Amino acid sequence: MSDILNSGKSPLKTVLKMAVPSIFEQLLMCLAGLIDTAMVGALGAVATASIGINDASIWFVQGIIMAVGAGFMYIVAGRIGEGNMEKAKKAAREAITFSVLFGGFLAVLVFFSANFLPEWLGAEPEVLPYAVKYLKIVGISFMFLMMTNVLSSVIRAAGNARIPLIINAAANLLNIVGNLFLINEQIDLSAVGINIVIHGAGLGVEGAALSTMLSRVFSAGAFVLCLYFVNTPVKLSAKGDYRLTGENMSSLVKIGVPTAMERCSLSVGAVIVTAMISTMGTNALAAHHLTDQIEGILYLPAYGISYTATTLIGQSIGAGRNDLAEKFAWLCMKLNTVIIILVCVPIFIMAGNIMGMFTPDPAVLELGTITLRFAAGFEILFSSSIVAAGICRGSGDVKMPLFVSAVGVWGIRIELVYLLGIVMNMGLIGVWLAISADVSWRGIMLIMRLKSKKWLPHREVCHA
Repeated sequence: MSDILNSGKSPLKTVLKMAVPSIFEQLLMCLAGLIDTAMVGALGAVATASIGINDASIWFVQGIIMAVGAGFMYIVAGRIGEGNMEKAKKAAREAITFSVLFGGFLAVLVFFSANFLPEWLGAEPEVLPYAVKYLKIVGISFMFLMMTNVLSSVIRAAGNARIPLIINAAANLLNIVGNLFLINEQIDLSAVGINIVIHGAGLGVEGAALSTMLSRVFSAGAFVLCLYFVNTPVKLSAKGDYRLTGENMSSLVKIGVPTAMERCSLSVGAVIVTAMISTMGTNALAAHHLTDQIEGILYLPAYGISYTATTLIGQSIGAGRNDLAEKFAWLCMKLNTVIIILVCVPIFIMAGNIMGMFTPDPAVLELGTITLRFAAGFEILFSSSIVAAGICRGSGDVKMPLFVSAVGVWGIRIELVYLLGIVMNMGLIGVWLAISADVSWRGIMLIMRLKSKKWLPHREVCHA
């Protein structure tokens, strides 16, 4: 049995040991993203639009990358749970090979697609050249992002959540510093009490993309070094078999393809919904964008807990401990509920004050306050669906989350956004009623899945 399952700690302490670093990691990444957005935003509307027009393409690729990471997390966690460390290390070596090959393929694909994707997505003439440059550079970085995501998943699956926290925090700091020096022509330090002006590269949007790429190169290299030099259950030696095997690739397809389809479905659905909102006017689009940005912070803890759940469930089931897997599952769900209540109740109450921090426009503020209350009020169900999906991935039960997500996006969200928001002329309020219906469906259905125990594999339970 793995070290974290056989540590002698209570299940709650084990969950907290894994979940707390993952939650902090997600929050730090979000903070870095907000700082990144603000730095680019200071360049003006054209710079912001040149990055924003690429969001859908980037989310789509990142969904695929996340799915590959989830697949290898499932494989490695299961092997460690079985106590078969040689197979776990073999899977880690295959993770390196696959992330380089498939990540390289994605990088080349996005690099050449950058010549026409922004134009297809409606980039204005003044925005287009910057959008193309940005996507080309970020496209190259996808190979390193693939390595970062996959190898961090391998290390998490081995029970170590602190290493991903440290490396990703350092990479985010590097990205911020890189932005500072690569985006701007001059860096005035008088704001921090130092009367010095430093010359920067002045590359603008291109500098932001280069900074992103450099931070991803750093994190990919750091994770590779950790696999070879840090004492974890999957510590590797340089010698070994790095060839891809049918057994592990089959497991990767089993977990990765449905997960990728789920993520890509969400991305495409978001693009369609945004297109419909854009017909409702500038105020509606601005209020929706700000609500989305703030809501993104609310569900970050759920993703941290979801990664923890995938690891602990995968190891427990690999060890033949369905009873322990179920205990970990409900502890993760309860932890998420406590965090969401503590975060969302104050946000629901102070929605107007919070929205006022992001916009001075009275019309946007009034509309955004209502939609932010929708987001905070239904976040408990959405975050529950995120954690439950992580639990299902840990047990290999990936078809149910895909089904629930597909019905939610294509059978509920898009149809109701059109019906309520456009046909019934309810505008953005109708949109968020539709979104609330979708997240309610997701949360309720996946909680019912956990209660049914159908997500657990049918095998003899070992209590030893």
